[in-house]
Amino acid sequence: SFDTQLAGDPSMATFTDDRGWTLLHGEALAGNLGVIKLLLKHGADIHAKTPDGKDAATLARGIGWDEIANYLTTLAK
Repeated sequence: SFDTQLAGDPSMATFTDDRGWTLLHGEALAGNLGVIKLLLKHGADIHAKTPDGKDAATLARGIGWDEIANYLTTLAK
């Protein structure tokens, strides 16, 4: 499972790709709340920003994933 993969290699939760995005950014944009929770459990940076200054909550809200955006915003406080 993905949880097991993250436990075996927690750096996956904080890895930044060549675009400057983390998995958290991508999963927020895709609307995958379950995966977002796993990434945060394994150390993903909720405050990480894309090169154009957007965090995961901003990306989620921009595409209409309000539940995810609200969840991330609440945790980020």
